[in-house]
Amino acid sequence: MLALLTQLRLADFSRKREALDVDDWEDSILSSVFSLLVEDEHEGSLAALTGLAVNRRVPFGAAACAALWASYAYSVEDSAERAVEFIGSVHENWITGSFRHNDYSGSLALIEAALMQQRLLRLIECGRSQEALEVANEVRDKLHILKDRNTEGLESFSMSKAIGWSAQQVQLDMAEYIDRSALSAISLLEDFEGRTWVSLVQGRPSLLSVQADSRQAGALSIHVRDQFKQQANADTVRDARGFGSRVIGPIQSSLLSAELSGDISGVRDNRATLGQLLFLHARPDSEDYGEQLAEALHVIFRSGAKDSLQSALRWIRAQGPNRSIAELARKIINRSSFPEKVSGCDLAVIAAAAEFLAPEELVRAVQGALNYAEHEEVSGLSGTRVLPWAREDEAWRTIRKFVGHPEVDSVVGSDLHQLLASAHTIDQPLNYAVAEVVQAINWRSMPAALKDSLAQWAHNNHQGENLLPIAEALVIAIQGPVVAKQSLPRPSGLELASRLIIEHSQGLKANRSELREAVEACKDAIASIRNSAANGVYSVGAYDPGELAVLVAHQFDVESLWGPIVDLLLDQSVSPRDKIAALDRISQTVPRLPVPDFARLRLGWQNVINLSDRQSVIYPAPAPVLPAAVRAGAALSLMSPEEILSAVTELSGLNRFDAKIEAVRCIEVILSRSPQQSWEGVLLLQLSHDDSPAVRAEAGRVLARVVSRPSVSPAVIKRLVELVKSDGLLIPILALRGLSQIAETLPVDIQQAVEEVSNQHAALAIRRLARELLNI
Repeated sequence: MLALLTQLRLADFSRKREALDVDDWEDSILSSVFSLLVEDEHEGSLAALTGLAVNRRVPFGAAACAALWASYAYSVEDSAERAVEFIGSVHENWITGSFRHNDYSGSLALIEAALMQQRLLRLIECGRSQEALEVANEVRDKLHILKDRNTEGLESFSMSKAIGWSAQQVQLDMAEYIDRSALSAISLLEDFEGRTWVSLVQGRPSLLSVQADSRQAGALSIHVRDQFKQQANADTVRDARGFGSRVIGPIQSSLLSAELSGDISGVRDNRATLGQLLFLHARPDSEDYGEQLAEALHVIFRSGAKDSLQSALRWIRAQGPNRSIAELARKIINRSSFPEKVSGCDLAVIAAAAEFLAPEELVRAVQGALNYAEHEEVSGLSGTRVLPWAREDEAWRTIRKFVGHPEVDSVVGSDLHQLLASAHTIDQPLNYAVAEVVQAINWRSMPAALKDSLAQWAHNNHQGENLLPIAEALVIAIQGPVVAKQSLPRPSGLELASRLIIEHSQGLKANRSELREAVEACKDAIASIRNSAANGVYSVGAYDPGELAVLVAHQFDVESLWGPIVDLLLDQSVSPRDKIAALDRISQTVPRLPVPDFARLRLGWQNVINLSDRQSVIYPAPAPVLPAAVRAGAALSLMSPEEILSAVTELSGLNRFDAKIEAVRCIEVILSRSPQQSWEGVLLLQLSHDDSPAVRAEAGRVLARVVSRPSVSPAVIKRLVELVKSDGLLIPILALRGLSQIAETLPVDIQQAVEEVSNQHAALAIRRLARELLNI
């Protein structure tokens, strides 16, 4: 009967149960598991199962079964620590107090090993790696009694008529499965020098794992078939949600089997697959869409699949529901083991929810990030090991997202002071991550003594290895750019060019000799790119020479730079990646090029906008034309209106979100140059309804420009109101930023929407943006 529940064969379970005469404890186990799986009654089911697990009137095998289900229930509630302690107490209660040595049999050894393997799984889940490694070895020792597939001491019991082998054989299969799961755990947990993985690779998979893989493969093949039919419009895809579905059901069943048997890799892989499928099949038009996405996010989070988790977080941050991220983040922060034990997945969720958390929650999150940086990562089911420098970099880049509140800034400032007070050197890229935190802090609210101390540290330690970026950031933030320019060492090469550009925006005048050095550095870097490309060599650096050259040429009126810039753009051996930033800067600044250079650029423009076969290989562009070149061509009037329209519609018609975003950005340039066009508004309105939240967000930002037209369509105003008031972060943020360009002429409906968001939106960042827009 429990097997039917594990396989989610609920109709068969209900039919057989009606004709079944069972004892009270049997009925209690069945009812509790049914309530746990189907009725979502976790609290009552857990209480019943934990009671049965320690009830001496219940046979040991049944009590162990109740304990396994209770452990699963604890884990679903993110209480793996409680599961560890509970399984340990059950094991101790039964084994040490119930059996004499001569009563011990192979079946009892198997039951005990199953309990130990369950505890092993939960130890790994909550990051107690060393204990888990010890238990894994104990599991394998416990199963030693069943070596050589000896059936002596294995109990006999009745089997289903559909099974053609004996109860003893089933137990041997289970022992093999658990032993291999323990071996897999050892491979996951041991040091880099460990060789257990060799035994796993060379060994034969167990029968039970093969059966689980077969169930999963069958379900996924149905999913692929349905997706193909949907893409080809050949059929209507059935809803794949629910226990009875053809796709979700088998994956859930495989996951339950892995959870109960303690199969670490099975739990990890099936959680990740189930979460991704739940995410894909969540229906935006359903009333419980938010709950569907929250469930999917939670399952992916519990799998430890960080890449999939970050993809899901980006999607939800873009369009909502906000509540799903905020609730999961609060559950992590309020966990009993937090902030002492923190994983990379924990940090990812908290960082994604930062805008929705209260200052006191963010302060606690800062401590968790610092603990993550200082201690070995709680890798959990993923088994990934992050190097110390990578943990520190990730922690401080996460802290960067928490600052902005006086309470948080004060704590981070003190932690920063503590870090720097003992630092004679800081490795890259941590120095840049810390510098970004310095730039993000609101120093006006910081204690004067702390600011003075940090400024003094910067002046005393800027010559330390890799410390200059932090020292510069501190001096600029606390004492201003003038003091930084006068008192700190000056950079050289492209870094000097970047510094001059930043200082120009701060109102500082460039030194002539430094400007000459920066110009020569840009010319040399462009020549190096072209020479390398001619030899088939392509590389990426910290600075983009083409972009810096355009900015230096434009801001400082350096005509001699335009020749090398045009050479770079016309050179078809150069990767488009080395041209895009320069082209976009041209479209933003609309510079006046010297006549000879402009003539050369106009003559060879087709070589810039159309990608050659070689360029298409080294740069997988979203379309045959280079979108940045379309923008630059529109800005410099190098393309006719017909050519621009053709390129933009081609981009917007591709079934790629990045191509559509490029189309929106092209329209933005067109609107800034020719605001009287009519087709752009229609296309933007269409793209603002795209399936991709990123496309909708970019379209909304640019659509705001259309509102300033005298005869704006009511449909445009209605859509912008919807975007401003939409859930998520990305869409309302970009819509508000777009509206800030026309703040003085906001239509009444949009102004009312902005006022509503300024008071009611859950994210502080959006409330601030809305208030700034109203006060412009």
